[in-house]
Amino acid sequence: SRMGGVGGGGYAPAARFQNNNGPTVRDASAPRIIPIKSLNPYQSRWTIKARVTVKSDMRTYHNARGDGKLFSFDMLDADGGEIRAVAFNDTATKFFDILEPGSVYIVSKGSLKPKRAQYNHTNSDYEITLEPASLIEKCAPDDPDVKAIASIRYVFCKIAQLEETPAGNTVDIVGVVETVAPEMQITRKDGQEARKRSIIIKDDSQRSIEITLWGQYCSVPGDRLEMEVGRHPIIAVKGARVGDFNGKTLSTVNSSIVNVDPDVPEAGALRSWYDSGGAAMVVSALSSAGGGRTDRVVTLSQIKDEELGMNSQAAFVSVMATITYIRNENMSYPACSNDSTTNPGRKCAKKLIDNGDDTWHCEKCQRNSIVDWRYILSVTANDHTGNSWLTLFNESAIELLNGTTAARLKEMESN
Repeated sequence: SRMGGVGGGGYAPAARFQNNNGPTVRDASAPRIIPIKSLNPYQSRWTIKARVTVKSDMRTYHNARGDGKLFSFDMLDADGGEIRAVAFNDTATKFFDILEPGSVYIVSKGSLKPKRAQYNHTNSDYEITLEPASLIEKCAPDDPDVKAIASIRYVFCKIAQLEETPAGNTVDIVGVVETVAPEMQITRKDGQEARKRSIIIKDDSQRSIEITLWGQYCSVPGDRLEMEVGRHPIIAVKGARVGDFNGKTLSTVNSSIVNVDPDVPEAGALRSWYDSGGAAMVVSALSSAGGGRTDRVVTLSQIKDEELGMNSQAAFVSVMATITYIRNENMSYPACSNDSTTNPGRKCAKKLIDNGDDTWHCEKCQRNSIVDWRYILSVTANDHTGNSWLTLFNESAIELLNGTTAARLKEMESN
């Protein structure tokens, strides 16, 4: 994110062309299409016709059986049925490049099994595992069925309803953007850098809530929202996860879909409400932090005493302290310099693997890369209440070291 019945095409056998170097291509014989809502693991043959609404990146995994890779995508059909499909290893390689979000495909032959509801928020009880023999055919733009399939299916709730929504649930939400915070870099528990951006939205239920945009959503559509916040655009998020840190909050996950000024009736109604008096209406905030967590100044002892950041949610604070020690071991790591496939305008930056022959390989990009040395600096900071270890990533470390880059430091070390 694999047991189950193997499906079939649902039509009389027809001539097929097998391209051993690429996806299986089926001829134009018309299959019998069934609704996604009718799919179950006990069917021996099935064929669906659906639009890809969202596709994940190719990801790697590691378990007791070895290493592998996978990707997933969600589909929507003309009857409003949704389902997720996942492909592993060679099958993932086979189908990844031919599937484009927004396009409609005919899909058959795959295993069906109960979904893991914690991670899969489609309205189907099942998910599809693609197999080497699975068939995927892209529909022509002039196919009459293509226009009958919506580009996305929302089931919106009002912000006020989130007061009673348990944390961990996912919801579709639409609201007027009130504020947009600058993008921030944070450090996750595993030591990886992550990007986040907080926005506040409100709606006609007279409530507001904070939404945290993670990763790629910080740039798209985060950069646009930051530039256009003055006109208070409408934003719709499909599949936002509910949190309960500092009141109720929302955040994006990998499968979320974020649209600005979507062409849906609910957005039009909110625009009318806001422009005809809603802008001046006082609303109640469900997120007690209100997007201002980064403005809170604390002492080092407060971080420990209040156990800030020790639960499942990150805490964002400012500290006035003095750097008293810089650890001179493992100060940097070899980062991938390839362009990111998920964050336009940025580098991949994943840690590279030394091939042993003066070349380096990136598992995420699945190709070699020129090394871009980046800081991961451990320092000790002191204030009047105590001391603490801090981790500084590249930009912060360069500033601390008076502009000396990690590459320059490596060069100085070698000399």
